[in-house]
Amino acid sequence: MENRKYVKMGVLLFLFIYLNLSSAIGVEDKMSLLIEGLNSLDTNVRVEAALSLGRMGDARAVTPLLKALQKEKDLRVKRAIVESLGSLKDPRVFEPLVREYRTEGQNDWTLRMAVVEAISKLQDPNVALELIAIFKKDPYFMVRDSAAKQLGRLKDPRAVPELVAAINTQVGDSSIDGAVWALGEIGDRRAVPVLIKALENKNLLIDGVGIALGKIGDKSAVPALEKALKDGKRGTWGVMQGLKVLTGKDYK
Repeated sequence: MENRKYVKMGVLLFLFIYLNLSSAIGVEDKMSLLIEGLNSLDTNVRVEAALSLGRMGDARAVTPLLKALQKEKDLRVKRAIVESLGSLKDPRVFEPLVREYRTEGQNDWTLRMAVVEAISKLQDPNVALELIAIFKKDPYFMVRDSAAKQLGRLKDPRAVPELVAAINTQVGDSSIDGAVWALGEIGDRRAVPVLIKALENKNLLIDGVGIALGKIGDKSAVPALEKALKDGKRGTWGVMQGLKVLTGKDYK
């Protein structure tokens, strides 16, 4: 009996691989098999089933994936389900993913990171607010860094005050590099004073600061950038790039 169980699991895994390579199988049959795979006893099968449903891009997969997320205990499978829910970009998944971050995610930073990346793909006005809260409060720097970068990709100006405050108070924290990058992507001039101040911090590589100031495009930053270029060697390439954008001149 045990051997038959493992044979079935192997067959399912083979079929998942075949499904991703073949267009001969109808969408309905493909989806039914993948949904069945979410209940497999084999972790690898559940992972492949979840990822394949996400790749299909069919909103009908949202409900079975959410049900699977609720009962799933394996973190690797959970991350696969979260990734696929984000790929489907369905507004129904926002609240369940946030709930996953706040409950199961508290025990594992990789799951929280997966949620950050997934919700950033959704078209929901509350996404930026949730990412701001995560950037402010998550205990692990890599999750905060990811939240900052996603805010930069969203280019939501509501993130500027929190990103600026973080640079002012947490210099030395590795997530600050993400905050600097995000401010450059958002392009809000409110960030210029704190970025200029950051050029003077000896604990911070200023490459990213120079590039961010160039992207924001405020020429009032030119004197500070020129001083940083003259005084230090901590990221002079980025400073030169920022100066070139702001002045049109090549600096060496």
